[in-house]
Amino acid sequence: MNKNVSQLRTKQASRNYTFKQLKRGILITVEGIDGCGKTTFIKELSSRLNKEFKLTITKEPGDSALGVYLRQILQEQPVSITSKAEYLLFAADRAQHATEIIEPALKKNFIVISDRMGDSSVVYQGFARGLGTHMINQINIWAMNGIKPDIIFHLKLDPQKAVERIQNRNEKLTAFEKEKKDFMHKVAAGYDTWFADKKHVVTLDAEKDTVSMANEAYAYILSWIETHE
Repeated sequence: MNKNVSQLRTKQASRNYTFKQLKRGILITVEGIDGCGKTTFIKELSSRLNKEFKLTITKEPGDSALGVYLRQILQEQPVSITSKAEYLLFAADRAQHATEIIEPALKKNFIVISDRMGDSSVVYQGFARGLGTHMINQINIWAMNGIKPDIIFHLKLDPQKAVERIQNRNEKLTAFEKEKKDFMHKVAAGYDTWFADKKHVVTLDAEKDTVSMANEAYAYILSWIETHE
């Protein structure tokens, strides 16, 4: 398990908050192109939610015990990996992630926020790698045991600005961050196409500051809970 995620869960459990009781767990995923600011956004959003609700923060790939190894392979790609093999590694991580982390938290009526999930594979491998979306979507459903996100926050950012952000980090690049710029454009277009008619997707302007985005997302979640609870 990711150390920072583990620390967050432990810290939350030690607080003396009176959490609001949900009738069922809520699965929220955060999607977007590399460099859109998902990690910072999730941290900001969770700081608002974890004072009121039991919360689990997780990610794909890499937050299950198996996923730690798969994440290293996928992000570093020390050997050449075909597009199909790349997707199937993500699917293996997703299956383990669903059973080991997502389902137990939802059964306890937690809010679960995941940094990426099945829609990332539809976009990255289905659209950008050219594998098509139907089969990937069907395998995702199977790997997730039929579990689907209740809310998806799509952090939308211009690909060129995303590239600039990645370059300004001065951090080791993942295999996906090393891709050519046209790949990033395909990913961005893929998200726009895939999310175009999905009512449970909330698109946020990732050019805004993180606090503003988190406030907008927090207000939406509270409204969603009030409507569905």
